[in-house]
Amino acid sequence: MLIAYSSRSTFSPPHLRMTYLAKALEEKGVDVKLLNVPQSRLQYIKSLFKKVKAEEALFSVPPAYVPSFIKAKRLFADVRDPWDVYLSESGKLKRALGTFALRNYMKSLNKSEVIVATTKSIAEHYRNLIGKGVEVIPNGTDPKRLRCEKNFEGMVLVADFRNPYLPLEPLFEAVKGLEVPLRLIGPGSEAYGGMGPVNYYDLPRVACARVGIIPRPFKGKTYQMTIPQKAYDYMALGLCIFAYGPPGELQRLIEENGIGAYATKPNEVKEKLLECLEMREAGLKARELAEKVYDREKLSEEYAKLLLLHLASSRRS
Repeated sequence: MLIAYSSRSTFSPPHLRMTYLAKALEEKGVDVKLLNVPQSRLQYIKSLFKKVKAEEALFSVPPAYVPSFIKAKRLFADVRDPWDVYLSESGKLKRALGTFALRNYMKSLNKSEVIVATTKSIAEHYRNLIGKGVEVIPNGTDPKRLRCEKNFEGMVLVADFRNPYLPLEPLFEAVKGLEVPLRLIGPGSEAYGGMGPVNYYDLPRVACARVGIIPRPFKGKTYQMTIPQKAYDYMALGLCIFAYGPPGELQRLIEENGIGAYATKPNEVKEKLLECLEMREAGLKARELAEKVYDREKLSEEYAKLLLLHLASSRRS
């Protein structure tokens, strides 16, 4: 089976999700080839004329042009973000430029025998849009390697600070006057006094705090429907999760499991952050949830079984 995705980092969500899946499939005797699609407009244009051929292929999106690089008799889809929703909320120029990729993306989804989404909201969206079943297998984390021996009494934010959509102002306003240290980690964090990028598996060395922070824009359907990778990693580290953004999947994950606090409005940020700092058992609950429900190896095993079951039943018929 060919597995196609696009990633600039070996620790990005698509790379981790697909490489763990590949390993689970290989352990069950499936011959797997991984294809990391270049994030380049030129390469995308080339893909329209030269494709990688396979009997069976799974593509992971976004970006939406990944399936354009492959030609397979049998297609399977992995949807981490609802790219069509993201495009609909973009500016006119981006929507115009993305029209052709969107058409190919939707065509590939319709051709796919199995579609797997990372959240219930994404699955429901595509069930309604395409009219076929969509399975849910969330992103996970690595609780064996992301483990804290002792958490310091402070807060941590792990993010790509180069992201223009990262809304830091509400957080910086909320922490004014608090005698609680805030550690910033990730590319571009140096501009805010942070420590810069850190290897993914080095997070237990630097990110073992009381509270892990996830700032998201307060508007946007895409943010309502998705859960960022760092939420699961914070859980593995045993952090109480404080997040802000629109109501949706991330809020439900945090509140229904009692693993943190969530603000849906800018004027709630400080109140909810203080609430999270007082939640002494939330980090323990988060760690337990990571081990029992969101272990990436176990989720990949479940994913592999789903694909093999479908492949086997199709071959018998």
